[in-house]
Amino acid sequence: MLRKSFLIWLAGLSSAHACELQVEKAWIRSSPPGAMMMAGYATLTNKGAQPITLTAVRSSAFKSIEMHESTIEDGVAKMRELPSVVVPAKAEIAFVPGGRHLMLMGAQGALPVGKRVVLELNAGPDCTVQSEFEVRAAAPSPLSHSEQHNHGDQHSHPQD
Repeated sequence: MLRKSFLIWLAGLSSAHACELQVEKAWIRSSPPGAMMMAGYATLTNKGAQPITLTAVRSSAFKSIEMHESTIEDGVAKMRELPSVVVPAKAEIAFVPGGRHLMLMGAQGALPVGKRVVLELNAGPDCTVQSEFEVRAAAPSPLSHSEQHNHGDQHSHPQD
């Protein structure tokens, strides 16, 4: 019985090391008090030899979080939800304003500039990473004011 427990523990250790996802430059764009949505950004680096597929992001600070991507098609800004995001082996991807981003919905309390919020990025049962995202003042968006309000879907979003 002791040997079996040790082997299960050892297997857990090896799978925990299989996830080599790092989160850097993590931040959340501040929003006016009472805003229902915010946007989050970060750089994800996969140090491992296998691709990592991010399938969910969670935080007790928000009711829900979705991964989105903004594009400009024929001069019109559009936004779509991404069911997953792949971080290739030995590579990095970025969640940035005007591109791929996290849509943070239903803040569970005040999020003033400077506050840090923990988000959990999930890429399967053996790959969950928690990272602090700092709330920062909003910077001017690369999108014009009219483009910010025409996302081509039924949701109302902050500047991404």
